[in-house]
Amino acid sequence: MGDVIDDLGSAAKTPQTDSPGAKGQRPHVTDTGSTKPRPKPKPKRRGRKPDTDPKADKRIADAWGTGRHKTYADLAHELGRPLLDVRRAIDRHRKRLKKQKAGRKSGPR
Repeated sequence: MGDVIDDLGSAAKTPQTDSPGAKGQRPHVTDTGSTKPRPKPKPKRRGRKPDTDPKADKRIADAWGTGRHKTYADLAHELGRPLLDVRRAIDRHRKRLKKQKAGRKSGPR
């Protein structure tokens, strides 16, 4: 009886090397039935995620660009946002536009 338990225990511990996913990658079965290795996922973007919303910054900058407001304080009061938030949002949007414009200028080589 002890031999049966030892055989079962050792069989459970041995890895299966004859399976197609032995290296940790399962085969990818397509509609045609052929097996191919799974495509690698896209690498994730590195670095810290932005804390601000570019769309919200654009809305604030567009409101400033209409010319209806003489000061940032007027705009902040109408939007119900703090003055510092409005000032920084307009600055961020202006710098994003400048960065995009600089990226497009790289002409043909």
